[in-house]
Amino acid sequence: EWQTATVEFSDIFALRGEDTLLRFVGVSSVGFTGDIAIDDISVESKFATPAPTPAPTFAPTASPTSMPTVSPTFMPTDSPASAPTSMPTVSLAPTSMPTVSPTPAPTSMPTVSPTSMPTVSPTSMPTSMPTVSPTPAPTETPCIVLPHAFSFESGFGVWDNVLGEDDFDWTIQEGGTPTSGTGPSGAADGSKYAYMEVSPFFPFKVAILEGGCFDLTSISSPVLSFQYHMFGIFVGTLTVSASMDDGASWEDLWVQSGPTTADEWQTASIEFSDLYAFRGEDTLLRFVGVSSFGYTGDIAIDDISIVSN
Repeated sequence: EWQTATVEFSDIFALRGEDTLLRFVGVSSVGFTGDIAIDDISVESKFATPAPTPAPTFAPTASPTSMPTVSPTFMPTDSPASAPTSMPTVSLAPTSMPTVSPTPAPTSMPTVSPTSMPTVSPTSMPTSMPTVSPTPAPTETPCIVLPHAFSFESGFGVWDNVLGEDDFDWTIQEGGTPTSGTGPSGAADGSKYAYMEVSPFFPFKVAILEGGCFDLTSISSPVLSFQYHMFGIFVGTLTVSASMDDGASWEDLWVQSGPTTADEWQTASIEFSDLYAFRGEDTLLRFVGVSSFGYTGDIAIDDISIVSN
């Protein structure tokens, strides 16, 4: 027979909203005699008395003169097992719904103390702006105005060893060099000179002595003169080079390779009036010494001058 089920939404506080969806969910069991049917669905107030619904008027239905013949439906015969003589007993769901204890609604909302915002004291504006001293632009070293004369009596002066481009340094010496069979016995001018001690820097080790910026336009017909000493079996090469682009590129002006025949100072001269490309305001000069195959190859320079011819 038909059973009646009632669900009171007043007991289910969480579902008492304005937008509530409802559904009936049916699940079959292990046999085919398990039809489930629903009817007479209503959602209404528990306390309101509904108005009586008038009984529907049905037109009389004529009794059929004969019952329709219905062919019996047989179980499929593809299974070798015989059909069961009786269906298994299926326990029906209880007719009454379980009682659910409602969760009582809170009698009052909890009081939340507002968190006070921190008070931020405004930073007072400085009464005066700090004085910032401007960084001075780097001062360029002016070029050396000619004439120029130098002989290493008080150090290297405007000449200095280059860092990072060569293998060893030039040294200021007084008297003879430590290695016998090479080097001068004394200075060409005064008592001191610059030289490159080859031992143990060989073979083909480089020592560069570079001068400052020379203004070759400050005199007419400038001439570079210097004394050099290149005596010894394994003397290498001495080169004088010039640059007009702040050292980006260099061009050789004078080259002496191999030892001199006499153990004495020699004089070299380079006339810049004949080298028109190097008669600029910013000219760098350098001495480049390269060792040879042995330690008897010291090279020395002294008494450097740039004067008018």
